Amino acid sequence: MESLEKLPQLQYLAFDIESCRGKHFICHEWGFPQLRHLRISDLFSLRSWRVEKGAMPNLSSLQISRCQML
Repeated sequence: MESLEKLPQLQYLAFDIESCRGKHFICHEWGFPQLRHLRISDLFSLRSWRVEKGAMPNLSSLQISRCQML
C-alpha cells in the first residue's frame, strides 16, 4: 500500500480476491493524490483500515464488499 500511494497519477485502484494479504491498511497523509476510484473486495484477512487526514483528496467513489473481518 505504501508504494502504491506514492504513484502521482494513479486514479483507479482495485484490490480483489485476496490480491493483498495484509491485515491492516494505512493511507498516509497526502497519499494517493489523484486517486478517484477505490474498490476493495474479497480481502478476507483485512482487519483494519486507517485513513489519515489529507489522504485521497480526490476520491469520489469507494466500494467495499465481502471483507468480513474489516
